[in-house]
Formats: sequence, structure tokens, C-alpha cells
Amino acid sequence: MTKVLIIDDEEAIRFVFHRFLTDAGYEVSLAGHEIDARKFLSSHRFDVAVVDRLLPGGSSGLALKEEINRTQPECEVIMMSGLPIFELAAEASCEEGQTYLTKPVKKDVIIQAVKEAAEKSKTKRLM
Repeated sequence: MTKVLIIDDEEAIRFVFHRFLTDAGYEVSLAGHEIDARKFLSSHRFDVAVVDRLLPGGSSGLALKEEINRTQPECEVIMMSGLPIFELAAEASCEEGQTYLTKPVKKDVIIQAVKEAAEKSKTKRLM
């Protein structure tokens, strides 16, 4: 089963994504803070991580993305933000194939993004 980590400080976002993705057949873990995310990442392997760009306490989702890339290179990271600012999208998508979503994210959009990311993750694991 594909394992997904949702990292977002908004409880409503975590709740809705959890429901959407578990209904679609994914195993979902939730983190509301960078500290919680790091605990999950140190003890579990994930196929996909959905990371909010701005986390509580001024934490950077981009820094967390870099850590995930370093410690779990097979895990595909989807960045998202509630700020529809083009610079954030450009910053987050500097890497080829980087997925960037702007909140609010519709059900079909998050499911499709996770599906595509999971396929990329699976391909990386087979290499």
C-alpha cells in the first residue's frame, strides 16, 4: 500500500486530505508541525509527502522537502501553499517534475497528484 505523509498546520486540511486519500486506498499519516513530521520521517518510510510551504513557527516547507529528498530519496514531495504567489510556485518547482498545488485543493486534484507522485516513487524504487 502506498504510504503518504501530509504535513500541514491546518487541521481542516489534514482531516479532508486524510479522508480523500484513505478513501482512494492510500495509507495516510498526518503531521501538523515540522517536529511531528521529523518524528514520522525518522521512523517510517513514505512514498509521497504533501508538504505545506509555510509551517508553524516560521518553519520552511522547502527546508523540510530538502531533508526528505536527502533522507528518503524515493519519496516524492508535493509542495502546496495557501498563498497564490507565483514566486513560491517558481521556487518550489525549480526541480524538474516538482508538483506544486495552491490551496484550496480539490479532491480530484490531490488524488491525481498523489497518484502521479506514487508512480514516480515506485519507479525510483525499481532503479
